[in-house]
Amino acid sequence: RITGGAVALGGATGQFAGVASVALQASDNVVRAGITGTSTIVTARDILLNGSATSNVRGSAGSLGLGFGQAAVGLSVVENNIANTVSSTVEDARLRSSRDIVVQSRSAGTISTLSIGIAISRNVGLAGSVANSSVATEVAATVKRADIIADNNLGVIATNKDGIAVSAGALGA
Repeated sequence: RITGGAVALGGATGQFAGVASVALQASDNVVRAGITGTSTIVTARDILLNGSATSNVRGSAGSLGLGFGQAAVGLSVVENNIANTVSSTVEDARLRSSRDIVVQSRSAGTISTLSIGIAISRNVGLAGSVANSSVATEVAATVKRADIIADNNLGVIATNKDGIAVSAGALGA
């Protein structure tokens, strides 16, 4: 879990009041699960090879600029990223199961982003908020040159359930 926050408060009695807040968070994990090698033999009732990543990234930024003179500016910027690589691989191995064999990779990351900019002044209030969130996760489950026997089921499964929730707003007065 990654949580980041930034707050900017400022006021001025002169001509100009300006504030900015910036919060940057990123999760970049590499998860590899594997059964490999030509001399590798696995025999079991059930065989589960599971590579998984769960990233929770939360970022928020807020700014309040108060100008008791002519102008005020408030800007908030939040950037959140998840870029995980998750893989499960059976390669050049022999697997024997009296029931099930599952080769599984999964990612279940979440991003929550909030950005608020406020500027209030007697004459001019300029406010802005930027909220940028991105997911660039790669998930793979592979079987290469393997000798596999499962008496029930064989599953090779890759799932990506990464999600993003973003809110941004600005008020200038």
